[in-house]
Amino acid sequence: MARTARLPPGTAGRCILSLQCSTGSRKVIDMTNTSARRRKVPATLPFGSVSHATMRPEDLIPAFLDASAPGVLRMSKADRATWHTLNAAWARLQAEGAKGKSQDAFCVELGHDTVEHLFDLLGSYCPPYADFGSHPGDGSDYGVWLTEDLDGCFDGLRVDDTADVPAGYTGEVLHTSDHGNPTLYVATRGRLRCIWALV
Repeated sequence: MARTARLPPGTAGRCILSLQCSTGSRKVIDMTNTSARRRKVPATLPFGSVSHATMRPEDLIPAFLDASAPGVLRMSKADRATWHTLNAAWARLQAEGAKGKSQDAFCVELGHDTVEHLFDLLGSYCPPYADFGSHPGDGSDYGVWLTEDLDGCFDGLRVDDTADVPAGYTGEVLHTSDHGNPTLYVATRGRLRCIWALV
């Protein structure tokens, strides 16, 4: 049974659990660091390359799995289950390849299907107005890129200076710097929170 422990000096604001052990002794656990690590796991992928200079499934699959691994990306329970299923499939493919299966058979049988599933998984965790796929200028560079139709799909407030955001405005704000670099904000009654920035 967990109870609130008396906080030692210097622990104010920290998450402390006091557990009654079966032996009658009491164990105090500081959960602060664990909670902080959980909060730091991002819920979206960062912009940039995930895999470069190859289009082979046997190269793409491990790179995509690494980019979406639990602990690297905060996913739903269903998507974590999907990741574990795909990871197990990849391990099985590797084992079958190691047993002498031809590379062509390896790729045709399950490799491409696994890549497609990972594309779908990674695509669902892109930042707003971003897509997962090949770079427009390099078909072998897979990653997270700003959507090419940003001008057409963004219907929020556009500003050249964040000082131009009205004091009471609530909604998305796209700021473009003098160098053409975009930054996406969400405003709540004029207060800005940065979602992403590209430089």
